[in-house]
Amino acid sequence: FYLAAHLLHLPVWVAERLWMSLLIAAGYWGLVRLAEALGIGSRPTRLLAGAVFALWPTFTILIGSASGGVLPGVLAPWAVVPLARVESARAAAMRSGVVVACMGGINAVSTLAALVLPGIYILTRPGRRRWTLAGWWAAAVVLATSWWAGPLLYQGRYGFNFLPYIEQASTTTQTMSAAAVLRGSGNWVAYLNFGQPWLTAGSVMTGSAWAVAASALAAGAGLAGLARRDLPEGLWLRCTAGVAAVAALAGYAGPLGGPLHQQVQTLLDGTLSALRNVYKIEPVLAAVLALGIGHVLARAAWPRRGARLAACGAAAAVLAGLGLPYLNGNALQPGSFGQVPGYWQQAANWLAAHNSTETTLVVPADSHGIYT
Repeated sequence: FYLAAHLLHLPVWVAERLWMSLLIAAGYWGLVRLAEALGIGSRPTRLLAGAVFALWPTFTILIGSASGGVLPGVLAPWAVVPLARVESARAAAMRSGVVVACMGGINAVSTLAALVLPGIYILTRPGRRRWTLAGWWAAAVVLATSWWAGPLLYQGRYGFNFLPYIEQASTTTQTMSAAAVLRGSGNWVAYLNFGQPWLTAGSVMTGSAWAVAASALAAGAGLAGLARRDLPEGLWLRCTAGVAAVAALAGYAGPLGGPLHQQVQTLLDGTLSALRNVYKIEPVLAAVLALGIGHVLARAAWPRRGARLAACGAAAAVLAGLGLPYLNGNALQPGSFGQVPGYWQQAANWLAAHNSTETTLVVPADSHGIYT
């Protein structure tokens, strides 16, 4: 995408906004297509559910700073769409595998978290199709991820282990309360402020009363949809919500936190250290809640025109609250640069010639971090 933008001589600010728009559109369209394939909601409520999913805080917080981590979650509904259609298990699994390949390899844990959505869908299929589909899908996922999984394992075996020197589980789980997880705002980085917000979109989604109320109302509507007995694919959606909730909340030590949070945090700082950023499971919960929204609104009775107008007004207010960083210009990180300085190129060349086999600490790094 960026190579094409470069060849077309598009300004960086235009390319950035086109890329963000593409991700939002992909998430929106994927959720709508999934709702159609599952028979959830009506046409208007599917469109609304798709918009809510695309604007969910877990995506908005990161899309303007680290969109590679957002990509797997945005594409998660697309990975289920082929599996929900009546076609051969092999064809469905391979089509889903193509989507997994498009999730990229920038963040392995984000990709693995997104696979929870199609994985549990397969496990809740009846009869022999479950195991046939599971076998073909597992093979497709291995093929789809091998281009980055192999190098990642190689790096893990021979590269520098930086995990002990970065954020610890007590930090990453501190903001993962049930309310924050349901709203999609459990990402601990969104709460960092050292005189200025670390993530401008994150500060809006966690600090604005409008944004918090909008995401809370959306989460409540989604839970209402999940609680209905007439929800299509209710077993899959509720099981997925349960798995995502356990993964996100087990290490939380705050009020009403997990009873085994200390043991879980120990694991996240040790054997499971690669998984300590537990907020990466939030896109799965976002998809489930969005489908719940589409269902509950379609089944609600609107006997009077005034009630329908009030519901439309509330929906518009919720969407505006979820999209507040886009509306006030805080979706993208502030600051820019024209080119990489020449002295950086000189330093890189010198290190390549004199220090090619050792680890190098470069301080300061880039415009995103705050360094002392």
